[in-house]
Amino acid sequence: MASSQPASAHGQLPPTPTRPPNHIDPFKKKCSFHDKLLGNQEPVPRREIVDLIGKNMFKIEFQDD
Repeated sequence: MASSQPASAHGQLPPTPTRPPNHIDPFKKKCSFHDKLLGNQEPVPRREIVDLIGKNMFKIEFQDD
């Protein structure tokens, strides 16, 4: 008669799943999501910081309620 109990109940451990060893190469550089997304594209050039208020190109108006 077959028992419905798991094998570990009889003192035997279930077989461990076989996996390839998880070796981490300390000299291998990790690739970030940003690197994967952009690939080998050149970085976007930085914009020059411009004082729009100082050059009167932008105005802020406050409204009293």
